[in-house]
Amino acid sequence: MSKLAIEQFTPEQEALIPIYKDKWWQIATSTKRLDRQKATKVVKALYNLSGNSVKEIIFFDSPFAAFNSIEVLIQIEHFLKLNNNSINKNLCEIGTIFNKLWLRLQKLSYESPVYQQLIEQVNWQIRTELTGRMENELSRRIDHKLWQRLAGKPRVGGQSRLQNICIQPERLAGFCNYFDWDFSVIKGVADRQEWEIFQSLVKECGWIIPLENACIICERPHILSFDNQQQLHGEGYPAIQFIDGFSIYAYHGVTLSEKYGQVPPSQWCSEWLLSEPSAEIRRVLLQGISYNRIWQNLTAIEIDSWQEYTLLKVNNDGELEPTYLLKMTSPSSGSIHVIRVPPNILSAREAIRWVH
Repeated sequence: MSKLAIEQFTPEQEALIPIYKDKWWQIATSTKRLDRQKATKVVKALYNLSGNSVKEIIFFDSPFAAFNSIEVLIQIEHFLKLNNNSINKNLCEIGTIFNKLWLRLQKLSYESPVYQQLIEQVNWQIRTELTGRMENELSRRIDHKLWQRLAGKPRVGGQSRLQNICIQPERLAGFCNYFDWDFSVIKGVADRQEWEIFQSLVKECGWIIPLENACIICERPHILSFDNQQQLHGEGYPAIQFIDGFSIYAYHGVTLSEKYGQVPPSQWCSEWLLSEPSAEIRRVLLQGISYNRIWQNLTAIEIDSWQEYTLLKVNNDGELEPTYLLKMTSPSSGSIHVIRVPPNILSAREAIRWVH
């Protein structure tokens, strides 16, 4: 039976799928300093593969440091002019390698029903659990913060053009899971040189800007903090931080400004709820601030009461939606517990039914 006519995977082969996923999650979220000798070697191999040679490799402590450097901006401007604003062919070479590797899996899936099932299964897992998460949790957050910090400063081109000449290894990590499992476990046929370069870029480099005569390599974050759901999370400290101090704050996957992120949730101010325009950030603040504190610190209007239960409304400024709270007082101990209820509830009894 040919390799392309695989009709069944062994339990051992299938059991290795989540192991490879975890392997590439660990690689993508590594906070180790780059081995600059290894990073230089793989970048030179990439240039050689596309028929070029690189004259200079420049390391920076973060993507912000790179794009904030006048030296780098001059080189990017020169590159864009020389190439008529076209995409870097070294970056295209990575796309070519990826397509070759991906086409092998597609060919297998066409010729083997069991392979098609595997591709669909792993594809869903990776897109939702690894590739998508890496893109959302790291690349997208760093992108947003990077251009937020660079706003108003001189730079060439535009945000989209500069982003288009970056290789972001964490976005490639999920696909390495496919290829690594296929080539290592199923012993699939691939161009070993291309596969080695592809995976080595993810393993050995941070963000890469492969220009014509110079290549910029950025350090990885030295802090990455996640909650137990693998969402970016830090309480009073950055969820992402580079060694030069470039930081991103997050609370259970929601990006926060420094105003909120630098302060532990136990010290968040109830008054922030009255001036925060973002509904998503208000929801995060409500998670961190206990409703007991909100009731004590903000002016609340009593809407209705029944026995030991009181329905309260906290009026927010402007057009922000009011916050409705149900205060429950223990008849035996006198202790108070407060919980938020939907704004369409108009009586204490209705609030009690909603809670229970």
